[in-house]
Amino acid sequence: MLTPQRAIVNEEEPFSGIYKKLYEIGNTEEIKQVLREAKVNSPHLSGDIVLGYSKEDTISNLRRAVALEIVSKEVVHRLLWDSEENGQQHILLLIPANQDIASKLAMGTWIADKVFGEENWGNDRFPAFVDPHEAYEWADFRIGLPGANYDWIGKMYGHERIRVPVGTQKTDEDDEGIISVTRTYKYSEIRTVLVARWNHPHFLELRVDNRQLRATDSIDERRNELWKAFSEVFSIDDFDGFPIDKTLKKMVHNRLDKENIGIYSIGKIELVDPDSGKVTMLPCESGHLDDSAPRSATLQTALNEGLSPHSVNVKWSKNDDTPPSMPEQLDSIIKKTNFGPEVSIRKRVTPEVLNYVLDRIRKYAE
Repeated sequence: MLTPQRAIVNEEEPFSGIYKKLYEIGNTEEIKQVLREAKVNSPHLSGDIVLGYSKEDTISNLRRAVALEIVSKEVVHRLLWDSEENGQQHILLLIPANQDIASKLAMGTWIADKVFGEENWGNDRFPAFVDPHEAYEWADFRIGLPGANYDWIGKMYGHERIRVPVGTQKTDEDDEGIISVTRTYKYSEIRTVLVARWNHPHFLELRVDNRQLRATDSIDERRNELWKAFSEVFSIDDFDGFPIDKTLKKMVHNRLDKENIGIYSIGKIELVDPDSGKVTMLPCESGHLDDSAPRSATLQTALNEGLSPHSVNVKWSKNDDTPPSMPEQLDSIIKKTNFGPEVSIRKRVTPEVLNYVLDRIRKYAE
């Protein structure tokens, strides 16, 4: 029996590639769980597997476990995918405008050939752990997701330099009563992630990273990078917005029905009347609007008078039907925009949790 040899790993080398990206965005506890499972699955090598205390130690130990072939590279890739592709995003939901576009979207290989060129993509190119300093660059394109052979995901990395305030604003007044206001700023370098996913046969999801957005229009600026990247395949004119009206009306009108209790509740809600006037209702301190009987009754009166939901804070609850990784409560905002319905997920989640939420939204439209 051969004795496994220790790999030589330069622990002084700074993180690069996938480990750099895991250090920037990965969840330390999830990485430790991978190492724990490796100890169980490889008991004869368990002494070579150390969890570590800090995030830096944990990622160094993960890198060492991969070098020793205790943890596969595919597992590390999955860690990164789970960390940066699901949640903490604004997700635009679009449906093909005609059957021709729907058929093309189901052909992931054809799309990749058009976008990258037939000879210029595949496992030898992706995943790529690029660090662009100006334009967005392709990082991945995967065809066929678990349990979904016709689904595909395309991912891009970008770089933005944003100005952020430092300290507090200073106000001074001179002897002549002239007031000057001073605010100190610094530039911050951030990495952004854009994801396009065809969720066959239902909708195209354009997922925009919502970290450190400068302003509302930054969402559209980032999303436009995806439209440009797929310009050889489709354009915004090839899609309609998912019929979110049905979803919002059903979720708000039926929120207190027995079958929905324990699945979700609502918080802040924005309503519009037939003349496009807007009314905003805020929840009480608990964050749940229906915890206040007068507010719940007021909302029902507004609905009876013909007002319709335009933007709704939906709080999803963990229950027997949710994935095990579902948090006890997951905040989301479902709203209408000029480009179609948008779902905002405020925190990172697993692919299973995101799929659960989007599947619920889709089914409420039926």
